[in-house]
Amino acid sequence: YSGHDSSLIALFAALGVLGEGVREWPKTASSLIFETWRMRDGTRSVRAVYNGQPLMLTSTSRASDGLTPYDDFKAFVDSRVPSDFAAACQVPSKL
Repeated sequence: YSGHDSSLIALFAALGVLGEGVREWPKTASSLIFETWRMRDGTRSVRAVYNGQPLMLTSTSRASDGLTPYDDFKAFVDSRVPSDFAAACQVPSKL
């Protein structure tokens, strides 16, 4: 899949990496790749790589390569995604 710079910025904001892992507007042909890994012990991990550099997604992301245990990544994403989209998209009655 591919996206525009504004799509990447919105995703970076949702991931909470603006100002930390991402400090400037995405350049033309930037890439954000999510990798899934099966570790030797059978567990799963996730890694996000932006323009060839790993992003630290959680406090448990490995500093050397950004690998994050899947359960930690899932909890991280679940904390940022509304469970009730209809309610989250409602316009407040008093503006």
